[in-house]
Amino acid sequence: MKPEINVIDLDGTLLRTNTFHKWMLFLLKKSFFKYPQDSLKLIYIASLRLSKQITHTQMKYKVLQISEAQHFKKYIDDFVGTLDIYLNNEVLKFVKNDNTINILATAAPELYANKIADIYGFEYCLATPSTNNKQWYENIREKKKNTLLTLMNSMKIDKVDIVITDHHDDIPIMKLANQILLVAPSKQTIQLLEKNIINQDIQFI
Repeated sequence: MKPEINVIDLDGTLLRTNTFHKWMLFLLKKSFFKYPQDSLKLIYIASLRLSKQITHTQMKYKVLQISEAQHFKKYIDDFVGTLDIYLNNEVLKFVKNDNTINILATAAPELYANKIADIYGFEYCLATPSTNNKQWYENIREKKKNTLLTLMNSMKIDKVDIVITDHHDDIPIMKLANQILLVAPSKQTIQLLEKNIINQDIQFI
């Protein structure tokens, strides 16, 4: 039997939280006494974002530059261990199905997203890359679609079976699926899907 190919979002979908915000708080706590200069940098970056002087993407890049220091990488396992309480078991059921190939597709950084994918049994992880990438990007919206298409081409497929997500940011990848499963979507997400999604089967979980 041909395996079913599932594409699953992370924040608000597999995990009922925003992992990047959690990572920033975790980093701040770890740096406060041991690496006070990094702590001050994080507070400054957050203040720039709160005052809308930088975009969310710019904030993510700056935070990742700090996060990728070797003295923080050693805490990744500890951080991922704090996320179990947010696990959505209804979504995890799809990953645990034996006859599936599962792709975690997220805007979260690969810094910890790869570890999450490994723990929960995903075959692939598409995430925001390290800032060492010369063509750095945030893996979101059209960019997420492009990275997914690249993987699909390597797998020699032109459709995935299911996209599971909570957010309208994923409309570009929803259009590549036969079925869409929505996790606690907002009214705005439902309205935008009504305008943009025509042929796909949409259900709620």
